[in-house]
Amino acid sequence: MSHSGTQLVIRNTSSAACRVQSLPAVAMKGSSGEPLQVSVVPASNPFRGPMVNGKPVPMGHGPVVLPVTLQAGAQANSTLRWVSGEVYDHSVCVDVASASLSTADGSIDAPLAAHICGPDEQHVQITATRFIAHRGGKM
Repeated sequence: MSHSGTQLVIRNTSSAACRVQSLPAVAMKGSSGEPLQVSVVPASNPFRGPMVNGKPVPMGHGPVVLPVTLQAGAQANSTLRWVSGEVYDHSVCVDVASASLSTADGSIDAPLAAHICGPDEQHVQITATRFIAHRGGKM
């Protein structure tokens, strides 16, 4: 199928509530820790207006996308997907060794073995869903 993906799961291990961006800010790194040119785009456009007669109604700057609040011990998940096969006429692919999630306090790194391809250097990308919070670590 030439596609792959993973679940990005974060957990609040503190004793107080915290907030994270609704759309994950993820950066990909190579085996030497170098940043890779991989863009992360929303799986669906959260800024598209309502549909009227089959056409989106413009919403100016778009709706406000609020952060997700995680209570102590709660977790949130996002689905990341990408093209993993060299299916384009002039495929450009990168090999990912780790992912870095930006947070208000810095970043969290985790290993991730992925082969991500795009039709050119500007379109090697991952789609990400919004974080969805789950109480008590249950999904």
